[in-house]
Amino acid sequence: MTILEAALQYREKNLSVIPCDKQKKPLVSWLEFQKRIASEEEIRAWYTKWPDMNLGIVTGEISNLTVLDCDSHDAVTAFRTLYKGQTVTVKTPRGTHYYFQYAEGTRNTVKVMGLDIDIRSSGGYVVAPPSKNGEGLAYSFIKGFKDVALDIVSSLVFNTGVDNTGKNMSTSVYNSLQTSTMFEHGRRDESLFHVANCLAKGHMTDPEIKQVLLVIMRSWGEHDERWAQDKVKSAMERINRKERNLAEEVLEYVLSTTGYILSTEVEKCLHLSTRQETKNLSIILKRLSNQGVIEKHGQKNGCWRRVDKDIEIIDWKNADEKDYPIELPLGLSGLVKLYPGNIAVVAGASNTGKTALMLEIIRLNQKQHKIHYFNSEMGASELKIRLNQFPENLIKYNPWNFTAVGRSSNFADVIQPDAMNIIDFMEVYDEFYKIGGWIRDIHSKLKSGIAIIAIQKKASTKSFNQQFGRGGELTLEKPRLYLSMDRGRIEIVKAKIWKNHDVNPNGMVRKFNLIGGCEFKPLKNTVWEVEGEKYTGFSSEASRYEQD
Repeated sequence: MTILEAALQYREKNLSVIPCDKQKKPLVSWLEFQKRIASEEEIRAWYTKWPDMNLGIVTGEISNLTVLDCDSHDAVTAFRTLYKGQTVTVKTPRGTHYYFQYAEGTRNTVKVMGLDIDIRSSGGYVVAPPSKNGEGLAYSFIKGFKDVALDIVSSLVFNTGVDNTGKNMSTSVYNSLQTSTMFEHGRRDESLFHVANCLAKGHMTDPEIKQVLLVIMRSWGEHDERWAQDKVKSAMERINRKERNLAEEVLEYVLSTTGYILSTEVEKCLHLSTRQETKNLSIILKRLSNQGVIEKHGQKNGCWRRVDKDIEIIDWKNADEKDYPIELPLGLSGLVKLYPGNIAVVAGASNTGKTALMLEIIRLNQKQHKIHYFNSEMGASELKIRLNQFPENLIKYNPWNFTAVGRSSNFADVIQPDAMNIIDFMEVYDEFYKIGGWIRDIHSKLKSGIAIIAIQKKASTKSFNQQFGRGGELTLEKPRLYLSMDRGRIEIVKAKIWKNHDVNPNGMVRKFNLIGGCEFKPLKNTVWEVEGEKYTGFSSEASRYEQD
């Protein structure tokens, strides 16, 4: 789930959200969002401006939310010793957040009970899933809103040492819990179970645990073996339940993770600290491997990868054979076809007209398609000036109608699956091999729409024709149409779908003039040709050019 999708879902639950950076600081002045919930348009604008943003939820009355932040393993252990209920729970990079209904008067408090336990309520906020911190560690739900209802905060008011005004109470109550003598009257049942549970964790057998409990009981003058047996049974059930819960948590972690899985990262995320917990994790991971959920990766111990068995059935029998209606400049439409879900790539050297070509494609198709234009370089003023350069005769009957978005990376996160997406351009300055993966990610998001992607390439020379953009042949895998542009020259490097089965457009070249930085005109008496063979079948738009 993307940050945008999560933010909109939180909004539907009447939670007030704000954008945050990787250091958990708000990216906007968020005082007003303690009083009102941001609109969908505001949230989408934030995401467009900060595609890598994290997500904060404002606590307090506005969201009906008070959050207990346990920021260490000891804090979690102490709190879970006192709080036995169930509520929405979030695993954070360092601890756990427990979400509760807002209690009037509860305010932000730190170091509750002298531990790493903070309260976020009126005037506060928390970072929420699926945010990631600066180290790439994620916030994730242990129990989400769909799994459990928010508990009432009054159930933990006494135990956390916070009164209804939010002020710290005396810690004497908590201290008394820590220092009470075991096995005193009124606590014997609890203490007996505690001993049984500790022995069970140490893997003592049932009969051995029972013998220890009987020795303790007889020191009180008690001889009812059923009491001891009940405690042994309860302790073993808790151990088994905890192991089952750990297995569920590990599976949830695995299924929510992409890329490689390190057992050390699982330990850190799930706060596994004891030798037995680490051993259990190893057993669980091996079991998941035997089940085919994960498999070992490389030679490094404790490194796994998730086995992706999800498949998408292609219903080719009922598929629509109609191609995607699109008009392309310079008569390209008379040579090639595209289908819904396709990608086209334009690899162009600097200052050869890539942006002009993209704007011309928008102009030709904006009447029949919803178009989203992603630009990495131009601001609003420059884009307006660029559009106003188009001659009046070209836009008189086809006024501009498209959505412009400033974007330079992570296009797959915002691609419109059912629209025409124009990406101008896909920036990459090092690790060029990654661009093939970015194109693949965009392709996986497309449904009935298409994407036309501009990328940079080196200029061709007299001795060498540089066809591919940055990323080389890796950029050639997913596109069904691949064009290469140099100054005054465009080449069809790859065309998988031909307009005319008798005419192979692959390798065809056409020369042109770019008039006024916006209007493409073929050179006089030139046509698409390959190895000296000429082809004169053009679209209507190209025919208009020929007549000019």
